[in-house]
Amino acid sequence: MASLLRFRLWLARRASWAVPCLVGAVGGLICVSWFSPFPYTVSALGFTVSVGIMDHGYTRLVVPPLGQVMARTHWSPLQLTVTLDNVDIDLLRDLAVAGELGREQLDEIIAGLQGTLRHFLLRTLVLAVVGGGLAAFVVGLRQPRPFLAAVAAATAVYGSLVLLTEATYDLDAFQQPRYTGVLQAAPWMVGLVEESILKVDELGERLAALAGNLVVLFERIDALDPLARPPAELLALVVSDIHNNPAAVDFIGQIVRSFEPHLVLDAGDITDFGTLFEAPLIEGITRLGIPYVLVPGNHEGPDIVARLAEAGNVHLITGGEISVHGLRIMGLADPSSTSSSPAIPGDEEIAQGIRRLEAMLAEGEEPPHVLLVHNPELAEPFAGRIPIIVSGHTHTIWLRQRGETVWLNPGTTGAAGVRGLQARQEVPYSLILAYLTRSPETGRWHVTATDTLRVFNFSTGFHIERRLFAGEEAAGQADEAGRQETGS
Repeated sequence: MASLLRFRLWLARRASWAVPCLVGAVGGLICVSWFSPFPYTVSALGFTVSVGIMDHGYTRLVVPPLGQVMARTHWSPLQLTVTLDNVDIDLLRDLAVAGELGREQLDEIIAGLQGTLRHFLLRTLVLAVVGGGLAAFVVGLRQPRPFLAAVAAATAVYGSLVLLTEATYDLDAFQQPRYTGVLQAAPWMVGLVEESILKVDELGERLAALAGNLVVLFERIDALDPLARPPAELLALVVSDIHNNPAAVDFIGQIVRSFEPHLVLDAGDITDFGTLFEAPLIEGITRLGIPYVLVPGNHEGPDIVARLAEAGNVHLITGGEISVHGLRIMGLADPSSTSSSPAIPGDEEIAQGIRRLEAMLAEGEEPPHVLLVHNPELAEPFAGRIPIIVSGHTHTIWLRQRGETVWLNPGTTGAAGVRGLQARQEVPYSLILAYLTRSPETGRWHVTATDTLRVFNFSTGFHIERRLFAGEEAAGQADEAGRQETGS
């Protein structure tokens, strides 16, 4: 009987400690989960760090509104979440472009991140202590001993979870992460870095050298009749879909220096994601030294459109008509260029764009000489009504004549960017040199001939094709126009 009484007393004493410990541990974890989110700024990055109690030890990297990347990095039931709030694109770009993102700056950023982590862990430990004490106070454990027991339990439990997280944390787990949202394309973006950016200097040099050799080829062709370069009052370089490929800008620059066109007509999609981090590509365009007429594509975005509008030699057409060298050019920006999403416009947006173009056409006394759009669906109703149509988007080069209209699509001057690297069949760099002549009878410009250039990067070959177009009086027989080509 005495033994049973002693056991009950022992159990009662243990229970008197167990309850405060349980209350303190639960209260501390709840307080950490609710109040842990805290904002930080390190260099060009602004982000919020938080911790939650889950059944698996995941680390989540959240990039609103694109989605998240997560990996099971540790054994404890703590889930760490880092949410990107802001990126100072100008600062980040300036650091990278100016070459200032060296070892010293990188060490400073790493030290800043480490300091952030220490501050966050200390802050959450304080939250656990406060939560344990607050929980004890709420349930009536206000005597010193049970109150301190609750606080100690909260500290010990959360501190143990933090130590377990640190001891088992495996950063290599992000080599096999899980993606949600738009970030499901992240492996594709890694491929861009590995297969494109690291080789871009070499690629640009090869394309520039190849473009220079094309001049020699054309000089030899000029000596042969009837393959001599056709006479023209204006020579227009037609490009499209550069897709953030600096090698393409080098290629265009060499073509401009070699063939001396009067202007460039660009059907859009200079960038891939429409971010300011891609803006340095525009600097190469400003160095061309000739008018660069561009209509935004679906991959542009408001930030890039604003930067293009500031470029000195860029004539940006978002909706209206301009005149360059006497060539009247009407254009309309792709509907998606006003948002951060590169989504292809739907049928209703295309229909609205066509109605806007019809209204612009009706306002003028006579049709423009050129219609410049990104998506060819916008141009379809105007074939046969406007002398020259230039479009892009399809990544396939084509030359068509419908009635008195010559329709030019240069394919993709940037070889589709990273998409070209991921394609099963090689996507060539392509552009068109269009020879324009003004009709003395009507005063309208029309295309008399084109030289299409396709450069195959991996096979180090190129293909040149010259096509002669019938004049206005024989437009209906355009399909019988002469075609001469040479390749290597």
